[in-house]
Amino acid sequence: MCERKIIQSKMLLLFLILLVAFYLHTESAADSIFPEHNGTCINDFAELINPQDANIIKSLCTDIFKDELASIVVCTIESIPKIKKEYENPVLYGTDLFNYWGIGRKGVDDGILILISKGDRKAVICTGYLTEHYLPDPEAGRILDEYMVPQFKKGNFGTGIIDGIIEARKVMEKNRRFMYPEKYGESK
Repeated sequence: MCERKIIQSKMLLLFLILLVAFYLHTESAADSIFPEHNGTCINDFAELINPQDANIIKSLCTDIFKDELASIVVCTIESIPKIKKEYENPVLYGTDLFNYWGIGRKGVDDGILILISKGDRKAVICTGYLTEHYLPDPEAGRILDEYMVPQFKKGNFGTGIIDGIIEARKVMEKNRRFMYPEKYGESK
């Protein structure tokens, strides 16, 4: 009876050790997949944004946040890690990064991630649940295609981001007025 309890205790201890090891491995894997958020609206890991454009982007993001439209975070990276097959689709990596960073106000889910992968030549806009209503995926795609990517192709990353944020704001304001005419006035 005593030997049985000792064996059970050892097995339980081994299980707990394996569980902790798995948890630590999972945490370190996530840390290597996603860069560390710097706490600001611009996380320019690929160094694509000049200081003047960065100031304009910060100002636009601050104004949009103050107007309770969205919490925007811009992230540039060298390339998307090839850790998962799914990450061949940059939207899936962007969504995971969006969730990992917890973009948007808690309980409001008003985040927007603008992700630019320099080496992959890919850019995506990922939105939170609320923001998705103000900035639906087709509109986000149109903004990328018409305002951002043409500037990116010229090497004007800051300008493309600025143009995209300005157009996104217009779309979000229009849709918010349409969704909540009693509070924000009807859009005509």
